[in-house]
Amino acid sequence: MRIIADTSEAAVERAALLRNSFKDAVIHLKYGVREVEEEEIVSAIKSVCDESVQCIVKEQKLDNLQNGLLPFCLGYDTFPSSVDEWSRLFEILINHPNCAVSIQLMPVQLLAQEAFELDRYMQVLNTLSNGIMEMGVGNISNSLAKKHAQQYSYYSERKHGSLFVFNAVVMGHRSAATSIANCLAGVLATGEQSSIDLKTVSLSHDTVNKDKNFYPLPWAVNEALKAQESASYIWQSQKIGNNMFRFPFIVSVEEATELFRLPIGTSNVYAGFVVNGAQKDSKTYGEDIINAGDIVVGHLKSSAREDNIGFSLNDLTKHMLVVGTPGSGKTTFSIGVLDRLWKEHHIPFLVIEPAKNEYRALLHSIPDLQVFTPGKFSISPFVFNPFVLPKNVTLEAYKHTLKTAFAAAVTMTTPLDLIFEESINNCYSDYRWLDTSTAENGG
Repeated sequence: MRIIADTSEAAVERAALLRNSFKDAVIHLKYGVREVEEEEIVSAIKSVCDESVQCIVKEQKLDNLQNGLLPFCLGYDTFPSSVDEWSRLFEILINHPNCAVSIQLMPVQLLAQEAFELDRYMQVLNTLSNGIMEMGVGNISNSLAKKHAQQYSYYSERKHGSLFVFNAVVMGHRSAATSIANCLAGVLATGEQSSIDLKTVSLSHDTVNKDKNFYPLPWAVNEALKAQESASYIWQSQKIGNNMFRFPFIVSVEEATELFRLPIGTSNVYAGFVVNGAQKDSKTYGEDIINAGDIVVGHLKSSAREDNIGFSLNDLTKHMLVVGTPGSGKTTFSIGVLDRLWKEHHIPFLVIEPAKNEYRALLHSIPDLQVFTPGKFSISPFVFNPFVLPKNVTLEAYKHTLKTAFAAAVTMTTPLDLIFEESINNCYSDYRWLDTSTAENGG
């Protein structure tokens, strides 16, 4: 991003504004953003080979309309709309290291005489396209003028909007630059419903000199292009006014979006490109999860702001599901959360793990931890009698809880459930327990 302003302070202010706007836009589109120092950019550009410099420009044509109102017309195409994800271009760049594609856009406004000439051509071409009444012949339309009328109407409608001078530059080794330039031209020229005529122009290393001309590079390249690719036969013929000289190098904001686009990650883009999958339906996270909560458990990878994900202590009273493929770290995650719960918040926990023994490692971090191994009396056995009542609970109230616990562990259909209930009553009756008995006075 380069800014030209009256003062350095104004340039810095505008650059910061544009940078923040661009950053917010790409973050909204789920792209990651990383700010780098100027030295890193300069170093990266210096590593690019500029043995060959190829530029993509619009093909200029001089069409003979064979009409007295407008004998000749300057023809050039509009970049078509495309859904190409540019995977072909990225693929060829991967195969040719130390090469680069630089898309440069410079805001521009039409001069008064340029806007006048644009409107004049638009009006005359529309007239020729719609037809002119000839005595004794009738209405005669000029088919050659129809396409030009659409083109000039397109730019006339946008002459007061955002316009840009564009450069599409390819740098690299001689054979590599040619291949990349051909690929880039093919991508830009082919749209969903149409294609346009583009051409490749070679600039010399000394003319571009990217290392010394780093700051004014876009303007230097554009001036060199206009001097070299000026379709001299058109302008030397004096059949087209010089006020139209810049037209083929100017694009609308819609064309600029086709030129200056960020990569779209697909299965065709790989080998060094980090692809973040994005879906049309966005996910909304609760305010108590993003950058909030008492316990931070990770970072949101789809966020360019590196937002944290966490949960509050109140959420511990709810259900939480931890899922993942084998070896992805589910147990490690759970152990880490439990360790922090005890150390940072002194919250006790109970883990029931029938297969793994990784949780025993918490003993090194929490010496007071109690670990039981049911069924193995030689290794920290876990023995309890479910028939012993808790304190201050009557037998009548506890028998219902006891039956519910056994029913959850063992499925019992009628009459097994009735037999089990009778067995519980008989066990307590044999030891002289009453329904009103408690742990303090029963038996």
